[in-house]
Amino acid sequence: MGESLAVGHRQRGFSMKLKIMKIVKKPSKFGGDFYYIYFKDTAEGGKSYKTCVSSTFRNFGHWRSIVERFKPDGDCDYFVNNARLKGSKGNTIDADTVPSLIITPKE
Repeated sequence: MGESLAVGHRQRGFSMKLKIMKIVKKPSKFGGDFYYIYFKDTAEGGKSYKTCVSSTFRNFGHWRSIVERFKPDGDCDYFVNNARLKGSKGNTIDADTVPSLIITPKE
């Protein structure tokens, strides 16, 4: 897999392909659950990114299959494509992104 896995520039509006490192589920005091999703950019020196989605928010439909299918200890790596930064700086992925899930066998 020696090729670049990231797509686009690291600025608002440009999409990236990021590896999902972990998903942490925490209950919300307002009902539902929060999912904190942590990513690593494998092409840009390993920069870390994160996002937070709630099972009660409208945009959760975009992330549901990712949250349900991610298996950190399995024999596959999980990536999201179309990830966009929230704002022009920082490491937060816009939760309104419509990601696509890419599952590849581990090397």
